[in-house]
Amino acid sequence: MQANKVQQCTTQHSTEQQSAAQQCIAQHSEFQYSRQQNSIAQCSTAQCSTVQGIKAQRSTSKYRAAK
Repeated sequence: MQANKVQQCTTQHSTEQQSAAQQCIAQHSEFQYSRQQNSIAQCSTAQCSTVQGIKAQRSTSKYRAAK
């Protein structure tokens, strides 16, 4: 369920800055992403924004739609 945690985390990022995190997910399957970005996958939402260097400003439905 690591990929789910990553998704929850990423959807918290602002739409503008989120592209950086989205790039990584877009290039890997959920399984591969959870393996290669293990530390990010296991972190909480607040920690993920710190790891990514992106402020978790607001959740957005645009990311889910873009996926």
